[in-house]
Amino acid sequence: MPGTDRHDKNGIPISFPSLKGCVRDVLNVKGFIETQFAADYPRITTLTSAGNENAADKPTYGNIVGLLRKITLEARAGDLVHIHYSGHGAQVLETYRGETKLYKAIVPLDIACGGQYLLCAELAQLFDTMVNKLLVVTVVLDCCHSGGAARNSSDDLLEFRGIGQIDVTAIAQIDASEVDAPRGTAPQFLHDWSTVAESHEPNAERGCRVKRRKARGYELLAACHPEEKAFERYYESGWQGVLTYNLLNSLKTGVSVTHGMLYRRLVALVNGCSNNQTPVFKGDCQRYFFSSKRIDDASVSQITVKRLHKELYPVLDVGAMHGMLIGWELAIYPWNASDFSDSSHCPKVHVTEVWPAESRTAVIGRPNGALRIEPGSQAILSKPLGVELKVKFSGYSNGTERAKFAQLRTEISSRNAQQLLTRLASSIKVISDSDGIADYHIKVENDHYKLLNNVNQSIGHFPSPTDPVLFLRKLEHLAMFDM
Repeated sequence: MPGTDRHDKNGIPISFPSLKGCVRDVLNVKGFIETQFAADYPRITTLTSAGNENAADKPTYGNIVGLLRKITLEARAGDLVHIHYSGHGAQVLETYRGETKLYKAIVPLDIACGGQYLLCAELAQLFDTMVNKLLVVTVVLDCCHSGGAARNSSDDLLEFRGIGQIDVTAIAQIDASEVDAPRGTAPQFLHDWSTVAESHEPNAERGCRVKRRKARGYELLAACHPEEKAFERYYESGWQGVLTYNLLNSLKTGVSVTHGMLYRRLVALVNGCSNNQTPVFKGDCQRYFFSSKRIDDASVSQITVKRLHKELYPVLDVGAMHGMLIGWELAIYPWNASDFSDSSHCPKVHVTEVWPAESRTAVIGRPNGALRIEPGSQAILSKPLGVELKVKFSGYSNGTERAKFAQLRTEISSRNAQQLLTRLASSIKVISDSDGIADYHIKVENDHYKLLNNVNQSIGHFPSPTDPVLFLRKLEHLAMFDM
């Protein structure tokens, strides 16, 4: 809706251009769910701004918040809730609860003529309320992280979904009781690739910053990183969001895929369309999309075919910084495979070039009937590879230290079992005095794990966390380079 209510710090009015593919996105998602899950998912509500909707069906602040609260009220524990948003994302300087700061927000239809933003803090609390009621929630946000112009976009059939200015329009503080919707401070977001890949810290960022609790049941797929833009593109059936288009095309090949499988494929496909957009996912990588079920084993690869170089040479998303070496051989499985026990029908590749964060490979074998290699395919090492780091535990003087050693030993055993399933050599091996000399010694001091060399001298600047999982990650990183 047109209006002049918003401006940036220089007093320049902020323009909210109509996007071309958002309504089509939502209607395509609705049609997919109705077709795929007609018997199980009959209740779908859409708020769109095509121009012919009733007032109650338009995506205004009140309608969006009201609908999310209505769903929370009516749904029962264990119900599946899928929320898909396509539209503008923005960055806004706002004061509420006595604090003035930049907030991330999604942009309702009437924002330029008296409406208000739906802040990330509100979304976080609305989603948390759903999780606390034991609803199984998936959220897809196909919108921009605001700020700056789209970079290096030379495609005239590619546009971005965001406001390139920071809105500093004074917004009156709205008390939570007046709108009956939770309001709180915006959570900070720290992007850590390891937590995305291993899903230890369920949390997500996309268009607006949303913090989620560690409880399962809330997964969030975001269109891009904070410094990037979410694009929409002209496809065969018209304008659509790049994320939404590739999401639906991937799901049409079969919905029995985990969030981890889907996310890795989407990164490859979206990067192929625009290298200025990389999807972000935080949550349970092993839960199936549109389902409360999950894979309980650890046989999911974390090496992916990122793209095809000159349409022939597969490029992997791991490189020297991950320990990849020239000459290593890998089998290529479909993007949605979960069984890696038989590679006889898989194409084989070997690594020919290793870059800092990527590796180029060449195909060395393609059995008859093998599936074609495409972006998003999973790459599994054909032989156990890696460097094994031998460590010894120092003695303990009390029950607390003994318990800390037991926690770390359990984490090492669990991690080694996972690596065995993915055909990677165990990177950490605990040995006893009778097994010989260790590379390093580990002790517990004031509840912190400490790393020593094999003559019990402290390793300077090596992290000393209290968390055994974090300490094990640091050891595994050390093992890659301690050759």
